[in-house]
Amino acid sequence: MLSFAATILLDGISYGMVLFLISVGLTITMGLMRVVNLAHGSFAMIGGYTAGYLTQKGINFYLAIVGAAVVAGALGGVAELTVYRPLYRKGELSQVLLTIGIVFVATAIATEMFGAFPIRWCSRTIWRCRSISASAPTQPIGCS
Repeated sequence: MLSFAATILLDGISYGMVLFLISVGLTITMGLMRVVNLAHGSFAMIGGYTAGYLTQKGINFYLAIVGAAVVAGALGGVAELTVYRPLYRKGELSQVLLTIGIVFVATAIATEMFGAFPIRWCSRTIWRCRSISASAPTQPIGCS
């Protein structure tokens, strides 16, 4: 029971740290740079999906994290050069509308590529599959 509580505590702390990093990035772009970029979380989503995809293909977890950072950074750089720089001279409303559009497009592309259903993963240490779901806890199911 204690290990379950410790796992929940560590999961909560790590999730809170991820939210903190994303919110700090959003605060810096909106507060210091005076740019309204609501698509900030989409690049975090791209990094997360990239890391998940690479680990499913058998790449080491730490290399997958580096690869995800490179992919998200490269897409962010391309977006900066092609979309955001011309937008700096526009007003805040144009920035909000365009970045919300980028969020919708990125979400639709991720849904099309990876599907809208939970991802199944097999743990190599306990050899059973679990369904990953953000909406409700799920029961372990067997690997297929």
